[in-house]
Amino acid sequence: MDDTIEVDMLNSTSVVLQLGPCSSDIHVFEIVGPLYVGGTIIMLPPNGNIDLNILCNVLEQQQVTFAFIVPTLMKLLCEYITNPLNNHQWALQTMRILWSGGIYTFYSSD
Repeated sequence: MDDTIEVDMLNSTSVVLQLGPCSSDIHVFEIVGPLYVGGTIIMLPPNGNIDLNILCNVLEQQQVTFAFIVPTLMKLLCEYITNPLNNHQWALQTMRILWSGGIYTFYSSD
């Protein structure tokens, strides 16, 4: 935790999206990290982790600056926000740290 503070990944102006499941280790970081530095935790509404429109609305409206997103969701999110029909091209505009890791699950839209 101290390393992320030292390199300014988290600070008192951080707005952290709590996206990880409570059974994962990143969940602890998403909760304890912002509390430790005086930042803000943003909780998603129900289905916010599977509905990309809800996720993008939260990212934009809450001006999220830090998020940990697994590779599969990252791929889907990038495809979604780059589609001009979805009108969420600016969903990541306030993001300072977009952290990704974990298991990649192959996804095909075919």
